Amino acid sequence: MTVEPGRLRKALWLRAEPEPDGVWRVNGHVVTAERCDCRDHAVRGAAILCKHRLAVRLAALGPEILDGLRALVPLPPTAP
Repeated sequence: MTVEPGRLRKALWLRAEPEPDGVWRVNGHVVTAERCDCRDHAVRGAAILCKHRLAVRLAALGPEILDGLRALVPLPPTAP
């Protein structure tokens, strides 16, 4: 799996909310450990993590760590 820096930076600013059965909602997208319903995932597959799947992984770190990372990384010029 590849993590692209631009996607990771955008993922920091997305809102990931857990739902039952290991499903997450990220800015309207349905995300699981293996899949996302976004176009990026459909085109690139699992080889490159989309920003929504990255947002779920970041959210799992906890709010304190996520807030700390956000303090280090500025909001992208074009908000996600």
